Amino acid sequence: MAARITVLIVLLAGLAGILIYQAPKILEAINPGVDESSSKPPTRPILYSLKEDESLVEALQREYRATPDRRFLLAIGQLHRLITGDRPTSAEVQWDGTEWSVTHLGDALGTLPEVPDYPDWMDLIDGYATQLLDDHPLNVESTGKTETYSESRFLTSFSLAALKKVDTSWDTDTLSDTDILTASENLVHLQLQNLDQLELADTLRAQSIAMVTLLKLTTEFSSTEVEALLSYNLGYTRYARERSLGLHESNDARAYVHDDLETLVQTALNSRESSRARFLVGRRLF
Repeated sequence: MAARITVLIVLLAGLAGILIYQAPKILEAINPGVDESSSKPPTRPILYSLKEDESLVEALQREYRATPDRRFLLAIGQLHRLITGDRPTSAEVQWDGTEWSVTHLGDALGTLPEVPDYPDWMDLIDGYATQLLDDHPLNVESTGKTETYSESRFLTSFSLAALKKVDTSWDTDTLSDTDILTASENLVHLQLQNLDQLELADTLRAQSIAMVTLLKLTTEFSSTEVEALLSYNLGYTRYARERSLGLHESNDARAYVHDDLETLVQTALNSRESSRARFLVGRRLF
């Protein structure tokens, strides 16, 4: 054991010597602008440049203005795919000095304020979806059902199986309003279970936005619950809390978006099939 430790120390010492000897070359490789033989400080890149008749404040605003939520831009492409069958292409935005102009495949869709909120996005997307449905009617059969949420559909395995069935209906042109409801619920549930801290699952969120939009425009089912959960998980908490006020006080989605842990726990304990409520309790605790 002692011999192994001695060998390790020797190897580490040798590695340190190599790093010290090679330090200038390593620095040069990382930042070619660093000249160890020069007493002049390295030149830093200019972060912004003033345009003609532009103040410093205006230049800073231009340089650091946050671009709109890309998940909604992707959702516009997903919505176009669902209705027309074409490949999804993200929408684009351009700042015109006072607001954002939104275009998709060369068509102007409308404008957004500098910092758009959830309702701003949905007004734009609902209008675009309505136009698409006028040009490309989606054959959605009305079942006349008033199907309510089923807890058994929450877990990932059930959600994936349910979405596969909806895909089959979509491909065979036998789509019903309950298929749209099922797809909306299960996409939102998958989004809830996807703890994507690095925001790598934006496509899933975009698909959820697109499907909830179709739920509102092509069926008679209420979108209150799924939209409250969707908007909350997207980070639009104020809207989610306002939207959820249309739900019963004991509803787990309402309790979740209002950070009402007591009601959420009580709902989980009282329901025989409370997989979603129990999951949301876990999200609140951890």
